[in-house]
Amino acid sequence: MSERTAGRLGLHDAPSLRPGTARATYQDRLLLGHERVGQVIAVDPVSSILIAGLNGLTSLGELAEEVSDAGDLQISTARSFVLSLAEHLESMGFIVGALPDGVQPRRVDVRVSVDSCLGQRWGLSRARTLQVSGNDGFRISCSLPELLDPVEQLLSKENELDEPDYELMDTIHLRAVRGRVDRTQLLFDTLDPLWYAGRSFDRAVESFLRTIEGRLRMRAGGAWLGGPSVERDGRVVLIHPSLWDTVTSVPALRALHAGGCELTVGGLLWTDGERLQLPGDRFAGTADRELMAVGIANPRAFGPIEYVRQALHLLRWWDGSGFRAVAKLAPGLPTVELGDASPAALGTAIAGHMDRHGAGGPLPNA
Repeated sequence: MSERTAGRLGLHDAPSLRPGTARATYQDRLLLGHERVGQVIAVDPVSSILIAGLNGLTSLGELAEEVSDAGDLQISTARSFVLSLAEHLESMGFIVGALPDGVQPRRVDVRVSVDSCLGQRWGLSRARTLQVSGNDGFRISCSLPELLDPVEQLLSKENELDEPDYELMDTIHLRAVRGRVDRTQLLFDTLDPLWYAGRSFDRAVESFLRTIEGRLRMRAGGAWLGGPSVERDGRVVLIHPSLWDTVTSVPALRALHAGGCELTVGGLLWTDGERLQLPGDRFAGTADRELMAVGIANPRAFGPIEYVRQALHLLRWWDGSGFRAVAKLAPGLPTVELGDASPAALGTAIAGHMDRHGAGGPLPNA
């Protein structure tokens, strides 16, 4: 990019879109997102011409001429439009360079100390940790060390483990409690704080192992949805991230259980835009399981474009294949009517949605 001052772009500048920006088309809109930017935006067909030309070689003046021809605009109008949109993209962090002030990356790795409140909640003082090797490695941690024995044995044979170090990286952690009285079991992730909560020890361990398997497979790419979802009889309601704390609260879980629903075991679901699949786990020999999505719980009602844009926040990684899969999946899923959106009301609304949309024919590949 040519030199400029005060953060303002000029017609002679040739900016470049930030590498790794994910794209998908829905209806006539282009959807853009990036892990570091932390937002998804939708642009109209004329604006998409500008997006396609942000390659570091084509000047904004040249792009304005293309926009003028495509949109039948006066060149002065096209130049003003191009500069305004380019500066907006730059302000959001989609243009190459340092992230602007106030832009919070979507992915934030936090070092959690044993003595902190979160460390105590996780049970880190008695936890055991494994570290999966590679540039896209991650950590696996559990407050009951013996639960990691089969994981360590298998991954060691496959040369997938390193000695744990002090670098910041994703961690999947199960705070498991075994005893004569059922206690709450919690599955955490450093990106999305709580993925599973429940009193069943066996179900929590299954969720932990399936999530590890999903995270291992995720390294090969594909579209992966992350976070808690709600299941009944193999049918699933996906939960928008802004509602995760609510749906995993005690009042919501009570309402869900009263309606025959539970949190889906495993924090990661694979999709191709039509099917959902809950990964099995190689550690206990559990098979993959096909699920059917019947809705999305959103914080409020959205128009069609905004609905799909919000659904993209379900993705664990923002990449092109994920964007395309969700842009294909989301439009066919009805929104759960949330009522007053209190925890108990949310749980009741999801259970009622299952009553209306969960019955019907057989599951795919059942």
